[in-house]
Amino acid sequence: MSSRKLLAFDLDGTLVGSDYQINSRTLEAVQQARAAGHAVTVITGRVTASARQYLEQLGINVAFGTAQGACVHHEDGGLLRDVRMPHATLLEVVEKFGAEATEFFVPHGETVYVRDPDSRRSDGTEYWSWIKAEARAVHAIHALPSEDVYKISIHHDALHSFEPRVRAAFPHLRFYPWGGKYLEVAHEDAHKGAALELIAGHLGFAQADVIAFGDGNNDLTMLEWAGHGVAVGHLEAHEAGVAQETVATPEEFGVADWLERNL
Repeated sequence: MSSRKLLAFDLDGTLVGSDYQINSRTLEAVQQARAAGHAVTVITGRVTASARQYLEQLGINVAFGTAQGACVHHEDGGLLRDVRMPHATLLEVVEKFGAEATEFFVPHGETVYVRDPDSRRSDGTEYWSWIKAEARAVHAIHALPSEDVYKISIHHDALHSFEPRVRAAFPHLRFYPWGGKYLEVAHEDAHKGAALELIAGHLGFAQADVIAFGDGNNDLTMLEWAGHGVAVGHLEAHEAGVAQETVATPEEFGVADWLERNL
């Protein structure tokens, strides 16, 4: 593979392992691909505040996407795309389904707004410790400014029956279930395929020269749009016909191995 490519990576489950780290081999392989002349970007479900540590570690210096592709950042710090859920719609979701959820959170800027900032799991551990570990503040939802947001993530132990009801109540929104217990709800245009198309055009890459890597259902539109899609860690994307091949998980160096063999 000799021509210059745009490599678009998801983070969690693709470059970032279950320990929330990018292993050194994967990091080196990405850096070597960039050194070989290829452009490297990230399009993640994480909001910018949560993705920042990985963006810095990867040395991302071109346009990139966050919040399921709802937000695309220009390399100069501005925004190329900014698609948000109306504040009124968010309040409707919270009013209708917030009380029955195990918990929920709404990221907004550097702060996360939740039902109960002091919420604890059944074993007594602090529910929001992982957010606080990222040095982000946690406040109650009633403190959220009257501004539009990128998404709400709802935690529910019976997602199989909960998700259809949320979809039926808000058919104009977009939904991303993950982990068997979590449902992200976002603007209908919040998807990674649109973000990747925008980034590729901005950077001057033809669709055929774009390679996308992702592991989840939120990556399907990105894998489908790319000239070549690589499903990471499982076969769903490959079987759905939107990826041309499947590689192993980050723990098994799937992306690193692909980059070393092909670039």
